[in-house]
Amino acid sequence: MTAECPGRDLACYCFGYTFEDLERDPGVVATIEEHVRSGRCACKVRNPRGICCLGEIRKALPRPPAV
Repeated sequence: MTAECPGRDLACYCFGYTFEDLERDPGVVATIEEHVRSGRCACKVRNPRGICCLGEIRKALPRPPAV
């Protein structure tokens, strides 16, 4: 996240979701997954890294503690 605008860094370049959006609504991940499954993404073009964002999004999400 940037110091100037915390939470406004894009997590998903195809659909415009930020990391702040992901923290506020965990259901956003399922929405992104559905878009990707349906072929409505353009990761290679829109994401500066040229790859799908889901891997990075999953890494960034907090995980429940192990039992």
